[in-house]
Parts: sequence; C-alpha cells; structure tokens
Amino acid sequence: MSPRVTRGIRRKHDAAVTARRAAGLAWALCVAIALPTLVLLVLGAGESTPADEFGLAGFGGLAFLVAALAFATTGALVASRLPSNPVGWIFCVIGFLIAAGDLPHQYADYALYVSPGSLPGGETAAVLQNLGGLPPAFGLLGLSLLLFPDGRLASRRWRPAAAAALIGAAALAVGLAFRPGPLDEPFEVVSNPFGVGSFELMDSLSGLGWLLSAVAVALAAASMIIRLRRSSGQERQQL
Repeated sequence: MSPRVTRGIRRKHDAAVTARRAAGLAWALCVAIALPTLVLLVLGAGESTPADEFGLAGFGGLAFLVAALAFATTGALVASRLPSNPVGWIFCVIGFLIAAGDLPHQYADYALYVSPGSLPGGETAAVLQNLGGLPPAFGLLGLSLLLFPDGRLASRRWRPAAAAALIGAAALAVGLAFRPGPLDEPFEVVSNPFGVGSFELMDSLSGLGWLLSAVAVALAAASMIIRLRRSSGQERQQL
C-alpha cells in the first residue's frame, strides 16, 4: 500500500473519529441541559402557573424535553455514522435549541410563579428563553425534512423551500430576540432589555418567520411524499 493511500485512509479515519466525538459532545450537551430542566419540572409538578395556559409547563414542558432529547439522540446517531449527511447535524441543532429554550423557560416559571423569590435571576431566565428555543427550531425542522434522508434536496426546484426554511428560522430568532417591550405571555411582566427598533417592525419580522417556516414545513412534507413515490429499496424504507 502506497504512502498516499495510507495517508488517505488515515485522514478518513481521523475525520470519522472527530465526527463521532462532535456528535457525542452535542448529545451530552443536550442531556446536561435536560437534567436541570427535569428537576424544575418535578419541583413545579402540580402547581398552577400562567404557563399552563399555553401548554409550556407540566406535561407541555416535559413534551418539549422529550422532543429535545429525541432530536439530539437521533441526530447524534446519524451524524456519528454519516458525518457528511447534514440531517444528523441539523437534528442536533434542533435538539439543542429546544433544550436551551426549555431550561430558562422552566427556571423562569418556577422563580417567578411557582415559588417567587426562591431562585435568583427569574427575569434574566425569562429574557434568555426569549432568545431562542422552539421558534427557530421549527424553521430548521422544515430544512431537515427537505434534506431527508440522504442529505440532498430532491431536486433544484426545492431550493426556494430550503431558503424559506433558513430565512424563516433567522427571522424568528431576530424578531423575537430584539422585539422591544414586554415579552410574550406568560412572561409579559418582564421587558426585553435587548429590544431595538419598533415593536411593529420586529413583530412583523417574527410573523414573517412563522409564515416562511410553516410554508417550508408544508413543502417539505410534499417533498417527502414525492420522494416516497419515486423511491425504492433502502431509501423507501428510510422514508
């Protein structure tokens, strides 16, 4: 075996090891975020708070936690075995975003409503949960479904749908993070310290983000149906 071939094999091996470590780290990070979230959910079990009205506490919060771990676990498995497939990495990001939004939300809910004053930084946690979480993850979900299962779009005509998913996720993240005035319910008692520009502009931007993300998810579902009809063998089983 020539030195060039040996170096090529070694590079592939090193890349695979790096990918497995990165995937494992991403999964471990989500688990590390999920554990204190679970503790807060248990501590607040049975308590009625404003977040209950929006399905964000109790079983709703637990559902988000399970979703975060499911995305992170699936993403880590795919990314470690198929590092060139972006679906696995996108799933890892979705899992992280959901977990990273759920933890400060549950913390703020407990500190502000379940047991006011028992934990410091309740308002800060409310602000942090407003910076990310489920909204941008929703946009990335559409992108991951467009690329599923082989990591490529079904054809070039689906590029606008992928662009809509990315723009939607970015618009949601920016619009919600920098919208001035009170935060969304149930934390409307807290004002956004990062607010810039006008409320109407940022609210319209986040509304556009929701619209583009929803369109991207709908188009992704259509793409998967078309893929299923045209696929065979292993790809059909994956779909």
